[in-house]
Amino acid sequence: MSTAAITVPAPKINLGQLLKVVGLPTERDRAATTVGQISNLFREVVVVIDGLVAASIDQRSSAEFVKTREEVFPQYVAAITALGSLARIVIPKQTIDRISLESFSEMEADFRDFGDSSLGSDLAERGLFTVWTIRKIYDLAKEIEASESPKENAKEDLEKAREFVRAALWNRFHVDCLIKSIRTSKPIYPGVVEHIRDGLRAAVDAYAHVRQWADIRNPRPDLDPGPIEWTGEDEAWVMDSVRDLEQTA
Repeated sequence: MSTAAITVPAPKINLGQLLKVVGLPTERDRAATTVGQISNLFREVVVVIDGLVAASIDQRSSAEFVKTREEVFPQYVAAITALGSLARIVIPKQTIDRISLESFSEMEADFRDFGDSSLGSDLAERGLFTVWTIRKIYDLAKEIEASESPKENAKEDLEKAREFVRAALWNRFHVDCLIKSIRTSKPIYPGVVEHIRDGLRAAVDAYAHVRQWADIRNPRPDLDPGPIEWTGEDEAWVMDSVRDLEQTA
Protein backbone atom coordinates (compact mmCIF):
# COMPACT_ATOMS: atom_id res chain seq x y z
CA MET A 1 0.00 0.00 0.00
CA SER A 2 1.37 3.40 -0.92
CA THR A 3 1.85 5.76 2.00
CA ALA A 4 0.09 8.43 -0.06
CA ALA A 5 -3.16 6.53 0.52
CA ILE A 6 -2.73 6.40 4.30
CA THR A 7 -4.72 8.73 6.54
CA VAL A 8 -2.30 9.92 9.20
CA PRO A 9 -3.49 12.55 11.68
CA ALA A 10 -1.84 15.88 10.84
CA PRO A 11 0.75 16.62 13.54
CA LYS A 12 -0.41 19.36 15.89
CA ILE A 13 2.98 19.72 17.55
CA ASN A 14 6.46 20.84 16.63
CA LEU A 15 7.73 18.28 14.14
CA GLY A 16 10.96 18.18 16.11
CA GLN A 17 9.03 16.21 18.74
CA LEU A 18 8.37 13.46 16.22
CA LEU A 19 11.99 13.50 15.10
CA LYS A 20 12.94 12.68 18.67
CA VAL A 21 11.27 9.26 18.53
CA VAL A 22 12.86 7.99 15.31
CA GLY A 23 15.20 5.80 17.33
CA LEU A 24 13.51 5.45 20.72
CA PRO A 25 12.39 1.97 21.83
CA THR A 26 8.64 1.36 21.50
CA GLU A 27 8.51 -2.23 22.78
CA ARG A 28 7.66 -2.56 26.47
CA ASP A 29 10.49 -4.81 27.66
CA ARG A 30 13.14 -2.98 25.65
CA ALA A 31 11.96 0.40 26.92
CA ALA A 32 11.92 -0.78 30.53
CA THR A 33 15.52 -1.96 30.23
CA THR A 34 16.87 0.94 28.18
CA VAL A 35 15.04 3.96 29.55
CA GLY A 36 15.24 2.77 33.14
CA GLN A 37 13.80 5.08 35.78
CA ILE A 38 13.62 8.25 33.66
CA SER A 39 9.85 8.62 33.70
CA ASN A 40 6.96 6.43 34.75
CA LEU A 41 4.71 8.33 32.36
CA PHE A 42 7.14 7.66 29.50
CA ARG A 43 6.99 3.93 30.19
CA GLU A 44 3.20 4.03 30.41
CA VAL A 45 3.00 5.54 26.91
CA VAL A 46 5.34 2.82 25.63
CA VAL A 47 3.03 0.20 27.19
CA VAL A 48 0.13 1.69 25.20
CA ILE A 49 2.15 1.53 21.96
CA ASP A 50 3.24 -2.01 22.78
CA GLY A 51 -0.37 -3.09 23.30
CA LEU A 52 -1.51 -1.60 19.99
CA VAL A 53 1.23 -3.48 18.15
CA ALA A 54 0.51 -6.72 20.03
CA ALA A 55 -3.18 -6.51 19.09
CA SER A 56 -2.20 -6.18 15.44
CA ILE A 57 0.07 -9.22 15.23
CA ASP A 58 -2.53 -11.35 16.99
CA GLN A 59 -4.61 -11.25 13.80
CA ARG A 60 -4.46 -14.37 11.65
CA SER A 61 -5.97 -13.33 8.33
CA SER A 62 -5.27 -10.52 5.90
CA ALA A 63 -8.71 -8.98 6.41
CA GLU A 64 -8.46 -9.14 10.21
CA PHE A 65 -5.02 -7.54 10.23
CA VAL A 66 -6.05 -4.72 7.89
CA LYS A 67 -9.19 -4.02 9.94
CA THR A 68 -7.25 -3.97 13.21
CA ARG A 69 -4.49 -1.84 11.73
CA GLU A 70 -7.03 0.71 10.52
CA GLU A 71 -8.40 0.91 14.05
CA VAL A 72 -5.12 1.06 15.98
CA PHE A 73 -2.85 3.04 13.68
CA PRO A 74 -4.37 6.48 14.47
CA GLN A 75 -3.95 5.63 18.16
CA TYR A 76 -0.37 4.52 17.46
CA VAL A 77 0.35 7.89 15.80
CA ALA A 78 -1.16 9.77 18.76
CA ALA A 79 0.89 7.71 21.24
CA ILE A 80 4.11 8.18 19.25
CA THR A 81 3.42 11.92 19.16
CA ALA A 82 2.95 11.92 22.95
CA LEU A 83 6.19 9.96 23.31
CA GLY A 84 8.03 12.61 21.32
CA SER A 85 6.58 15.38 23.48
CA LEU A 86 7.62 13.59 26.68
CA ALA A 87 11.09 12.84 25.33
CA ARG A 88 11.77 16.53 24.78
CA ILE A 89 10.69 17.28 28.36
CA VAL A 90 12.13 14.47 30.48
CA ILE A 91 15.12 13.11 28.55
CA PRO A 92 18.29 15.13 27.88
CA LYS A 93 19.36 15.31 24.23
CA GLN A 94 22.56 13.34 24.87
CA THR A 95 20.54 10.60 26.56
CA ILE A 96 18.11 10.42 23.64
CA ASP A 97 21.05 9.96 21.28
CA ARG A 98 22.50 7.20 23.45
CA ILE A 99 19.17 5.41 23.88
CA SER A 100 18.45 5.63 20.16
CA LEU A 101 21.80 4.15 19.16
CA GLU A 102 21.37 1.36 21.72
CA SER A 103 17.86 0.73 20.41
CA PHE A 104 19.12 0.41 16.84
CA SER A 105 21.76 -2.06 17.96
CA GLU A 106 19.21 -4.13 19.87
CA MET A 107 16.81 -4.25 16.92
CA GLU A 108 19.63 -5.29 14.60
CA ALA A 109 20.65 -8.00 17.07
CA ASP A 110 17.05 -9.24 17.27
CA PHE A 111 16.80 -9.59 13.49
CA ARG A 112 20.29 -11.03 13.10
CA ASP A 113 20.18 -13.53 15.98
CA PHE A 114 16.52 -14.53 16.11
CA GLY A 115 14.97 -13.29 12.89
CA ASP A 116 15.48 -16.40 10.78
CA SER A 117 13.98 -18.74 13.36
CA SER A 118 11.11 -16.42 14.33
CA LEU A 119 10.19 -14.77 11.02
CA GLY A 120 11.98 -16.60 8.23
CA SER A 121 14.98 -15.33 6.33
CA ASP A 122 13.05 -13.00 4.02
CA LEU A 123 11.39 -10.91 6.75
CA ALA A 124 14.55 -11.05 8.87
CA GLU A 125 16.67 -9.61 6.04
CA ARG A 126 14.06 -6.99 5.22
CA GLY A 127 13.87 -6.03 8.90
CA LEU A 128 17.64 -5.70 9.18
CA PHE A 129 17.80 -3.52 6.08
CA THR A 130 14.97 -1.38 7.42
CA VAL A 131 16.76 -0.72 10.71
CA TRP A 132 19.89 0.24 8.74
CA THR A 133 17.74 2.69 6.79
CA ILE A 134 16.22 4.09 9.99
CA ARG A 135 19.76 4.74 11.25
CA LYS A 136 20.38 6.86 8.16
CA ILE A 137 17.06 8.63 8.69
CA TYR A 138 17.99 9.36 12.30
CA ASP A 139 21.23 11.06 11.25
CA LEU A 140 19.35 13.30 8.83
CA ALA A 141 16.61 13.96 11.40
CA LYS A 142 19.21 15.33 13.82
CA GLU A 143 20.54 17.57 11.05
CA ILE A 144 17.03 18.87 10.37
CA GLU A 145 16.24 19.44 14.04
CA ALA A 146 19.33 21.60 14.37
CA SER A 147 18.31 23.81 11.43
CA GLU A 148 15.72 26.54 10.93
CA SER A 149 12.74 26.34 8.60
CA PRO A 150 13.53 28.55 5.58
CA LYS A 151 11.02 31.40 5.29
CA GLU A 152 11.26 31.44 1.51
CA ASN A 153 10.40 27.71 1.30
CA ALA A 154 8.15 27.40 4.35
CA LYS A 155 5.26 25.73 2.48
CA GLU A 156 7.55 23.22 0.74
CA ASP A 157 9.34 22.55 4.04
CA LEU A 158 6.09 21.76 5.86
CA GLU A 159 4.75 19.56 3.06
CA LYS A 160 7.95 17.55 2.88
CA ALA A 161 7.92 17.17 6.68
CA ARG A 162 4.40 15.76 6.57
CA GLU A 163 5.31 13.34 3.78
CA PHE A 164 8.25 12.15 5.83
CA VAL A 165 6.17 11.71 9.00
CA ARG A 166 3.50 9.76 7.11
CA ALA A 167 6.00 7.31 5.63
CA ALA A 168 8.19 7.06 8.75
CA LEU A 169 5.36 6.25 11.14
CA TRP A 170 3.79 3.75 8.75
CA ASN A 171 7.15 2.04 8.40
CA ARG A 172 7.94 2.08 12.12
CA PHE A 173 4.58 0.50 12.96
CA HIS A 174 5.42 -2.53 10.82
CA VAL A 175 8.97 -2.75 12.18
CA ASP A 176 7.47 -2.77 15.66
CA CYS A 177 5.19 -5.63 14.61
CA LEU A 178 8.23 -7.72 13.68
CA ILE A 179 10.15 -6.83 16.84
CA LYS A 180 7.12 -7.73 18.95
CA SER A 181 6.82 -11.03 17.12
CA ILE A 182 10.45 -11.88 17.83
CA ARG A 183 10.31 -10.77 21.46
CA THR A 184 7.12 -12.69 22.29
CA SER A 185 7.61 -15.67 19.92
CA LYS A 186 4.24 -14.86 18.35
CA PRO A 187 4.18 -15.85 14.68
CA ILE A 188 3.38 -13.50 11.83
CA TYR A 189 0.61 -15.45 10.10
CA PRO A 190 0.91 -16.09 6.33
CA GLY A 191 -2.06 -13.84 5.49
CA VAL A 192 -0.34 -10.93 7.25
CA VAL A 193 3.18 -11.31 5.84
CA GLU A 194 2.65 -9.32 2.63
CA HIS A 195 1.14 -6.42 4.56
CA ILE A 196 4.24 -6.36 6.76
CA ARG A 197 6.52 -6.47 3.72
CA ASP A 198 4.62 -3.58 2.19
CA GLY A 199 4.93 -1.57 5.38
CA LEU A 200 8.68 -2.16 5.53
CA ARG A 201 9.03 -0.75 2.00
CA ALA A 202 7.93 2.62 3.36
CA ALA A 203 11.42 2.99 4.87
CA VAL A 204 12.74 3.85 1.41
CA ASP A 205 10.03 6.49 0.99
CA ALA A 206 10.77 7.89 4.44
CA TYR A 207 14.47 8.15 3.65
CA ALA A 208 13.79 9.89 0.33
CA HIS A 209 11.49 12.40 2.03
CA VAL A 210 13.86 13.14 4.90
CA ARG A 211 16.76 13.52 2.46
CA GLN A 212 14.75 16.02 0.44
CA TRP A 213 13.62 17.76 3.62
CA ALA A 214 17.25 18.10 4.74
CA ASP A 215 18.15 19.54 1.34
CA ILE A 216 15.41 22.17 1.74
CA ARG A 217 16.85 23.15 5.12
CA ASN A 218 20.48 22.98 4.04
CA PRO A 219 20.78 23.14 0.24
CA ARG A 220 23.83 21.36 -1.04
CA PRO A 221 25.90 23.50 -3.42
CA ASP A 222 26.01 22.39 -7.03
CA LEU A 223 29.50 21.15 -7.69
CA ASP A 224 31.02 22.64 -10.82
CA PRO A 225 33.84 20.39 -11.98
CA GLY A 226 35.24 23.23 -14.11
CA PRO A 227 36.89 22.85 -17.50
CA ILE A 228 38.70 19.62 -18.24
CA GLU A 229 42.34 20.20 -19.07
CA TRP A 230 43.83 17.97 -21.78
CA THR A 231 47.47 17.07 -21.93
CA GLY A 232 49.32 16.50 -25.18
CA GLU A 233 49.36 12.79 -24.42
CA ASP A 234 45.55 12.79 -23.98
CA GLU A 235 45.04 14.52 -27.32
CA ALA A 236 47.35 12.08 -29.09
CA TRP A 237 45.41 9.13 -27.61
CA VAL A 238 42.11 10.57 -28.83
CA MET A 239 43.48 11.22 -32.34
CA ASP A 240 44.82 7.67 -32.55
CA SER A 241 41.40 6.33 -31.51
CA VAL A 242 39.66 8.43 -34.16
CA ARG A 243 42.01 7.18 -36.89
CA ASP A 244 41.42 3.58 -35.80
CA LEU A 245 37.66 4.11 -36.08
CA GLU A 246 37.98 5.68 -39.53
CA GLN A 247 40.08 2.76 -40.78
CA THR A 248 37.58 0.17 -39.57
CA ALA A 249 34.53 2.09 -40.86
